[in-house]
Amino acid sequence: MDGWNLIKKHRRPSLQMLAALPAVLVGIMMILWVCLTTVSENVTLDSEPTYQITGLWRVSVNGEERGTVTLPAYPSARAGDCVVYTTVLEEQPTFCNYLMFHSSHQYVRIYLDGKLLTSYGRAQKTPIPMSPGSAWQNVRLPSDWVGGELTIELVGYYDYYAGELLGVEIGTKAGFLYDIVKGALPILIPSLTTLLCGIIMLEVSFFFHEQAGKRLRYLGLFTATTAAWILLEAHITQLFSGDTLLYMNLIFILFSLVPIFTVCYLLTYSEFAKSRYIRFLLVASSVNCIVIHALRFLGLVDYLKSILSVHLMLLLTMYGILKVYIREKREGHKLNRESRMLFTALLVFSIFSLMDIVRFYIPITDIATWYSSIGLFCFVLILGYSAVRQEAQNKAEHIEREIYRKLAYTDILTGLKNRTAFEEQMERYRQISSRSSLMIMMADMNGLKWINDNLGHKAGDQALVIVAHLLEKHFCNCYCYRIGGDEFCVLSEQYTDQEFAAVAEEFTQAVSVQKIAEGHSLSISCGYVRENGWDVDQTLVKADAEMYEKKMAYRSQHGIG
Repeated sequence: MDGWNLIKKHRRPSLQMLAALPAVLVGIMMILWVCLTTVSENVTLDSEPTYQITGLWRVSVNGEERGTVTLPAYPSARAGDCVVYTTVLEEQPTFCNYLMFHSSHQYVRIYLDGKLLTSYGRAQKTPIPMSPGSAWQNVRLPSDWVGGELTIELVGYYDYYAGELLGVEIGTKAGFLYDIVKGALPILIPSLTTLLCGIIMLEVSFFFHEQAGKRLRYLGLFTATTAAWILLEAHITQLFSGDTLLYMNLIFILFSLVPIFTVCYLLTYSEFAKSRYIRFLLVASSVNCIVIHALRFLGLVDYLKSILSVHLMLLLTMYGILKVYIREKREGHKLNRESRMLFTALLVFSIFSLMDIVRFYIPITDIATWYSSIGLFCFVLILGYSAVRQEAQNKAEHIEREIYRKLAYTDILTGLKNRTAFEEQMERYRQISSRSSLMIMMADMNGLKWINDNLGHKAGDQALVIVAHLLEKHFCNCYCYRIGGDEFCVLSEQYTDQEFAAVAEEFTQAVSVQKIAEGHSLSISCGYVRENGWDVDQTLVKADAEMYEKKMAYRSQHGIG
């Protein structure tokens, strides 16, 4: 019963938690109250607003007029066509001196009243044919820009992006920088978090045993690679460097690795490892990645034109995950908690990734990795929760095992090691030949029956606790056991004969000055013997015989024993 109470004690909420709960609830209610009722002056950092040009634009393709449009605009054009947008800049409510918009794989020229302000993409020199990349186009306007005719000339590298112009803004450079960072925050926060998690998982994976380390390593590779790809797609790299071609190539390289690391991670689970389809996907993804980069290196196929094959690998992986799940359910396999959490995380990430794949082929105005970043964050969050829960369960089970182990080897009354622990230690001594000579002391409390009969069992238990405490105090560097009702044993390799004899004498004297009741002092008989060529069992018998002789002498002298 005591052991069960110990276990329940570890599982009950602590007193500190219960005491803090009212304060936490009050704190939450105060936060809600403040958020709902507080109104203050607006002092956000976007004090320099930017303005979208919402007027009409004249459009021409290769010199052919196509009428007027409002942005975003997707004219019918092909790669290499020169698409020109023209509008008149109107005065804005606050000071503005910059113009900015985002171009996707297009050569760009910007004119004001026929004067070239900036050009992008034409000066790039690459060893093989390559898109000019996607970039934020920004240019300082002259002081007399109001009423000027703005002309934007776009030449697309791909049919898909030819002539695309999503929006044009004017404002200040500080305002644009704020807008870029603010717009990317929904992706930056979860992606940076998951990137950090991936790096940490990679580092700690080398400290785990083989299978767990392998699983954590592939999860770290998948998480870090996917998060890095999403961050590079977030349109913020120009805040650190203007090398858009480098970032563009890194985006495609990292993205081509995502299916490989996904399948490698799946294969660390038995449910997926036994699927021939999943094993085939690993080979297919690897071959696809190699072929893509080989064709890119030779200048035969551009990365963007081969992205369909990466999407196909991802879709086949999603199908494989669903196929394995259905197979497990159909065969009646009961999934454990870890497997259920894995399938949940994979399902969530697959759904969000599928949404981004669909979005890639539909012209839209926002960042193309928005859903993937949310899906990846949820994926890591679910698996992280599963790992923490599993670790908490393991810790609770470890505590239980430790408690039961302690109960199995501990004498509940005195706290000394019990007979079971004594027998196991003796067995170890029997097996070990190369060790120091062992000293064994047997000790038997005198008059315990008299104490129980005349003073009560509670007094007898108190006497045993006192003796055990003194035994442990004086023989602190030795193994001390209660091996019977009033019998104790000490196993020692620490003392010389003279030192042991001195400690035994001190112990005997310390017991003799203890009074359990008025006029009745405690007493103990001790016998100790060094091995000296005998085996451990013979030594125990001789120590017990010596103790018995002293006990008989005490009984003859006092009439009790």
